[in-house]
Amino acid sequence: MAAEIHSRPQSSRPVLLSKIEGHQDSRTAALLIPKEDGVVTASEDRSSPHLPVGSQ
Repeated sequence: MAAEIHSRPQSSRPVLLSKIEGHQDSRTAALLIPKEDGVVTASEDRSSPHLPVGSQ
């Protein structure tokens, strides 16, 4: 599962905005794509899907 977390200006606590589910193996890395609604993830099985943030 990958997740995107941002802090709200009026709060010091991070807020979960969206998450990606459906992966069977644990993710070893995730990279948010600037100016895009997407993320690239990597896992030990060498899969590296590019998924829109919030997709399942």
